[in-house]
Amino acid sequence: MSGKRRKYSKEFKGEAINLAEKLGVVKAAEELGIHHDNIRRWIKGENGVKPKSTLGTLELETEVLKKSTAIFSKDHIGGSK
Repeated sequence: MSGKRRKYSKEFKGEAINLAEKLGVVKAAEELGIHHDNIRRWIKGENGVKPKSTLGTLELETEVLKKSTAIFSKDHIGGSK
């Protein structure tokens, strides 16, 4: 073994996380030629990389906000009469 550690840019790590969300961690690691533990660490936020919000998370947050807005709007309208 050479003993040299490979360094990856934040952009590469972010793209690896995105790929892992689509394909799974092991498959993404195989595609990128890296060890799957690297991606697992990056997903956990180690090494200064924070996971991005996934589309599903954003959709869920949007739905919750819409419902809460509707509830608070009804309460506000009902209370002003």
